[in-house]
Amino acid sequence: ALEDFHSYDNLVSDLNEFAQNDFVLLASIGQSVEGREIYALKLGYASDEEKPALVVVALSHAREWVGMEVAYFFIEFLISNSSRADIDETLRSIDIWVIPAVNADGLEYSRESDRFWRKNRSPQGDTFGVDINRNFDFNFDVTDSVLPESETYRGPAAASELETQALSNFIAQIDLRALIDLHSFGQYVLYPWAYTVDPSDDDQAFQNLADSFADNIFSVSDYRDIHPH
Repeated sequence: ALEDFHSYDNLVSDLNEFAQNDFVLLASIGQSVEGREIYALKLGYASDEEKPALVVVALSHAREWVGMEVAYFFIEFLISNSSRADIDETLRSIDIWVIPAVNADGLEYSRESDRFWRKNRSPQGDTFGVDINRNFDFNFDVTDSVLPESETYRGPAAASELETQALSNFIAQIDLRALIDLHSFGQYVLYPWAYTVDPSDDDQAFQNLADSFADNIFSVSDYRDIHPH
């Protein structure tokens, strides 16, 4: 039901509640085209030195509400269990940044007007929206979604979108060591590269990490279906 998922306003309210904890910081990393703040919540104890960072991003695609809720429950879990020795050590060693709704405008449009809306809400001639997930500047030209009316439209230029710019600029300012982008289409753990079938230099490490993710999912769901890339 609609009320089982966060609206943008309800999410912001809950994020502000989370930020009352002394190891939690809430910050805006930019604004959407419709003027909504794009919030990042940091979990981690203050340090005199810059700490390595894990970033968790959700809701690049507006209709994938479940990804946003997973990000929310991840925050809630860490806060609720912050006194556990392993989590306390993690929060003192690294910063965990969670951006639960990078596509805030799309979220509200998918709630109020079109449940299956995928893109953001930037005007594109006679239509609206760019697929944020295909708008980043890395190998932008290999993405073939060039028609504005397509739901996978890559945009008029690399990093043309405010959401893309906000996330890229934010990442450039931290000591990023890992990034997880949560989606809700298919039960997959995907890792680099997506634009080619050639393996990355770190392919074995990524495969081991993906196997670990899948094992943990299996431990609670009894579901595992391996598709080699």
